[in-house]
Amino acid sequence: MADSGSKVKSKVINAYAVLRLPHETGESVQIEDAAEEELKDQEQRLKYVKNVRQNTSEAIAKYERVKLRSSARLFQYGMLVGLDGNETDGYKPVILFSIPQEIPESDSFVCNFCFPDVDLWKPQCDYEGELFSFVLTSETGDRRYGWCKRYLPPGSGPRLPEALCIVSEVGEYGMYAQLLRELQEFRAHSQECATDLMAVAFARPMPTLNKEVYIRTELPHHGRQTIILKRALDSRLGIVPYSCLLEHLTMPVLLQAFGALLLERKIIFCASSLNILSSCIGSIVALLYPFEWQHTYVTALTMSLMEVVELPAPYIIGILTKMRPLLDDYDLPEVLVVDLDNHSIVQGIKDESRIIPKKIQRALTTALQSDDDSADVQNASSSGASLKNQFVSDTTISEAFLRLFIETCSHYRGFILEKEGEETTFQREQFVKAVHSRSIRLFLDWFTQTQMFEVFMSGRLSQNVASCDFDQRIAEYREEMESSTKSNHCKSLKKRSLSEKMRIFFRESGDKIKRTFQGAYV
Repeated sequence: MADSGSKVKSKVINAYAVLRLPHETGESVQIEDAAEEELKDQEQRLKYVKNVRQNTSEAIAKYERVKLRSSARLFQYGMLVGLDGNETDGYKPVILFSIPQEIPESDSFVCNFCFPDVDLWKPQCDYEGELFSFVLTSETGDRRYGWCKRYLPPGSGPRLPEALCIVSEVGEYGMYAQLLRELQEFRAHSQECATDLMAVAFARPMPTLNKEVYIRTELPHHGRQTIILKRALDSRLGIVPYSCLLEHLTMPVLLQAFGALLLERKIIFCASSLNILSSCIGSIVALLYPFEWQHTYVTALTMSLMEVVELPAPYIIGILTKMRPLLDDYDLPEVLVVDLDNHSIVQGIKDESRIIPKKIQRALTTALQSDDDSADVQNASSSGASLKNQFVSDTTISEAFLRLFIETCSHYRGFILEKEGEETTFQREQFVKAVHSRSIRLFLDWFTQTQMFEVFMSGRLSQNVASCDFDQRIAEYREEMESSTKSNHCKSLKKRSLSEKMRIFFRESGDKIKRTFQGAYV
């Protein structure tokens, strides 16, 4: 496993070597002709990110305070949701039980997010189940996270699915995913067992970052049970399989969608199944690490809430393919619509291919070539085909996108200014100017003014965020660069030494060689 990890890292490092080439091949060609369009793009992006930050900073700052503190409750409320009705008249989601028993009346609609595809359901015998999430954003910008686990309840013969749902002020995917799996196991014994576990868990406190909470309960015929939940230090959603992105998107479309995500634009993903939506959306959001999406995030929107697509603030929204024609009823001029079934972009602003610098796009494309046969993937990528039949590991995908931020932002701590008795500040402009590449400077100029970058830096400036995996990887990167510099220096010295020896040789032996050649022609 260690050898495999080292091989992946080496592959990604080699791919990003293009960033250290002396000339920005392809980017500087016909620079004068491209300058006007490039500057126009830059001006629009700067204006856009500043406007987003201005309109959302207060609500996001409030969430960050909530995220860092411990709480008397592990979550705000939990519920078991079932389907009521019949095949003729249709089904609707209903709350079978909730903890606490009384949930906010304004949240009575939340059960609908557990079954956004309610019209597609009918009793069945086999259902693998799925885990997905959504984010509730109020008019004031306050956010709460919903986590759902759907499955078939105990029984035999055709039956309707159920969903366990937890709503919390804190986005902790791993911790709540584990709790939902435990709840499902208890539900397999009885609904009462699941109710008891949810009640006990609800009464437990929210642990602080990187700490554990113990939940003690009983399970019939199994005695006392202790469940240990740990709150992550980093909120990376690594559980989600990244490879689903390459199954449903071509490389150009993936890069355009990720660029729109970095720019905090409005994005709608369409797919024929909830499983595809939840996997792909969860994966692309996870690739933002060490940054986090700070805005509305709904894995699968219900038909009754379609007007959400007209929100003025940035969002990531998933809708089922059968609902896509409804988008025509709304004015969506600045929305990127991605079709996951057909690996394509339905509509966009037309600048998406220029958001991420070309040299970084080349590095990502090279890094995400197949772990089995890179030539085949290069051909698939350039022809616009998806990489569905190629093998690219989750680790490779995660490493490739993490490297993007390591390469562009690894020097951030060098521009945190601390003065005794004064507020710690980040020297943003100096940070951007410290980069040699013009295209990456332009990229950082607007990216450092996004909401996600501001939240990232706020945590570092307030020292509320301990050293994380990203900082450890930066340390490794610096060692790697130092080692490479020393190696190149040694090679240079060897070349100079050999050159000097050759000059001495020819200077001392020149006459002798000259006479030898002259004698050969006598």
